[in-house]
Amino acid sequence: MHEFDEEIDALAAKILEYSLVRLKKDPPLDGPWTYDELYAEVGETITENGIGGEKALDIFKHVLAKACISTDHPRYLRADSLIVDPHKWLFAPFDACALIYRNPEIARKAHTQEAGYLEPLSNGEWNPSDYAIHLTRRTRGLPLWFSLAVHGTKKYAEAMDKTMDLAREAAALIKEHPNLELLLEPTLSIVAFTRIGWSADDYQKWSDKLLNDQIGFVTPSSHEGKPILRFAIVNPWTSIKDIKIILATL
Repeated sequence: MHEFDEEIDALAAKILEYSLVRLKKDPPLDGPWTYDELYAEVGETITENGIGGEKALDIFKHVLAKACISTDHPRYLRADSLIVDPHKWLFAPFDACALIYRNPEIARKAHTQEAGYLEPLSNGEWNPSDYAIHLTRRTRGLPLWFSLAVHGTKKYAEAMDKTMDLAREAAALIKEHPNLELLLEPTLSIVAFTRIGWSADDYQKWSDKLLNDQIGFVTPSSHEGKPILRFAIVNPWTSIKDIKIILATL
């Protein structure tokens, strides 16, 4: 997953080529589809083993792109009771978010925009602008769909498992380090620890030097009002060797 080779390079070129063609079109680009129409076409595209880049691009070009209005935002979403933010650990761009409500009707009453000039647009159909503060926006979820469709959920699970395994290995190294104290055993991929005897300024100076030396990006945090460090391991390419190099500077 995320390894760059000739096949991925060729796919990236095709995606860029299509994007440039689409950007040159004058609005309106296409038109919104109903939820049922979209689900019939792409509802089963997220699979365990992935459908491959070529097929995902083909579906995007001939189905999802045509389901967007000129501002490139989705017309139909699901909702229930929580937020899933795929930024970082699920390899999605910043601000892509799944918003799920337990009771959508309460959310609709809270967020629906009411004005005389909007009444002609109110036809009783499900409208995502009634369920959050935004109105028109771009299709933030498409990059996540594309990656999930190409690689499959199994690759995502393997990548996440690798980062959690590395977090446990890093915790073991920290417990053996003479200058460090582990705050708690990691349950996911976050490792929180302290450097004995350091002040907040010490942590910040160390973090700045680590970044300037292009070794790593580890920012200070706080726990119960005291400064700490933490590893947030989200890249499956991060290795135990990388962790050891960072710990050697402490």
